[in-house]
Amino acid sequence: MSPSITIATTARTALALLAAALFACADEPPMLEPILVVPAAGSEADPYRDIEVFEFSIAYAGEDDDLALTTATSDEPLVLTGLPFGDNLVAHLRGLTSSADVSYGRTCPFDFDSGLARSTPQLYFSRLVRWGQSAPPFAPNRVGGVAYSMPDGRAVFMGGNRDLIEVFDPIDTALFSRLERGVSVRDGAVVSTFSTGQAVVVGGRDTDGESPIETIALVDPAASSVEQQLILNGNGPTLVGHAAARLVGDNTQLVDETILITGGECAGEVCGDGGYQRGDSVDSALLLWIDSDEGRLLSQWLDETMVVARREHTMTRLGDELGADVLIIGGRGQDNQPVAVGELYRPLRGKFERLDRAILTWPRRGHQAVRMQGDAVLVLGGIGSDGLPVPELELFDPLQGRFDHVETLPEGAGLTDFSITPLPDGRLLMAGGRDRSGEPVDTVNIVRIDAVSDGEVQVLSSDRMSTPRAGHSAVLLCDGTVLLAGGTDIPASPSERYNPPARGRR
Repeated sequence: MSPSITIATTARTALALLAAALFACADEPPMLEPILVVPAAGSEADPYRDIEVFEFSIAYAGEDDDLALTTATSDEPLVLTGLPFGDNLVAHLRGLTSSADVSYGRTCPFDFDSGLARSTPQLYFSRLVRWGQSAPPFAPNRVGGVAYSMPDGRAVFMGGNRDLIEVFDPIDTALFSRLERGVSVRDGAVVSTFSTGQAVVVGGRDTDGESPIETIALVDPAASSVEQQLILNGNGPTLVGHAAARLVGDNTQLVDETILITGGECAGEVCGDGGYQRGDSVDSALLLWIDSDEGRLLSQWLDETMVVARREHTMTRLGDELGADVLIIGGRGQDNQPVAVGELYRPLRGKFERLDRAILTWPRRGHQAVRMQGDAVLVLGGIGSDGLPVPELELFDPLQGRFDHVETLPEGAGLTDFSITPLPDGRLLMAGGRDRSGEPVDTVNIVRIDAVSDGEVQVLSSDRMSTPRAGHSAVLLCDGTVLLAGGTDIPASPSERYNPPARGRR
């Protein structure tokens, strides 16, 4: 017997108009029962206002064709029968007015097994391009942390000025949980992730602001474990303000995946063989990888060093293919000024190479760099040579090997401590941060490359957050929404969830 669909909600009881009747037979079919999670009624993100037609469909993740679809007006039940069994399915719910999408939501990919009596994936349903308040995190005032998605779809929030590690589950609960053990607070540490969902926390200073931390924390949120391991070959520097990038393919260790750590500030008395002293920017490079047999974290300082010693810089991989190069931009040099010239790390050669044509028009530190369409790298924000925030955006063209000024951020945009999140449709969501005066802002901008106009970069304003935030963490969830938490001194501040357009979210 074919399964049927009914829709319920944990966040709004007024959804009776969408409730489907169960089949009245002795042998009841398996039920797919998405649990709707919606923002508060009456808020700007409330998905039910002025909706004329609801549409519910099932499809394979990433496929344009629906396997089953039904529609209903606002005063009719929404019933869908004849659903397929299978793996990697997604459910889509659309709210339409004048045939245009007004509200939208989809589940994370799920499996619907014929042996199940009922499947209840979460479905976040809200007004499009709006922020809605979401579950409260355990560390609402976390500043300087990171967030990332694990392979199972859950999102990890960790690091910064809080020691606890928490996990948001968009699949089953739409709530945060916390690991029993966290990572000690480290000022200036770097967090980087493996594709397995494991993460490393490298370097930084102790809470006294003086003592460098010489251990690397290996975190596995899926196993709720945190391990500490000393850096091997201790002749390298203890670091603050360094940068990290995950490499795919590397001839120096002959493993599939490594994490490259470069540069930083020498936080010890003496750092390595380069004669660096405390407070110097360094040119050293460290590789980290996980032993596939024992699951241990291993590390090795490279003989090769960066072309330019720097800290507070960025590293961006220029593609997803095996051995893709890594672009190194900006940061403070030995003269304590932002570095203008860029360089590449070539994993398959194990070499750093200077890019003589890649000169930033506005050298900067503490910025962000994001790979966009065509493997171009967009450079945003940061602090310039004059000590002021930089509103100009620059784009690195990997074919020309050069930077071009492409746009200027609008007045009121965050220029430091903002979050930047790639959206499913290829655009970037730039949220919060500090403006030119250093004050936290609630502004949000969408950054995109217009392919029609020969790669023109455009900045468009979007819905503001409910509160100003700076130093917060944001992550793209497996349902295509963006979850943002922290960066505020408001006690018990909830997280916020942004619902981007449906494009790219099949």
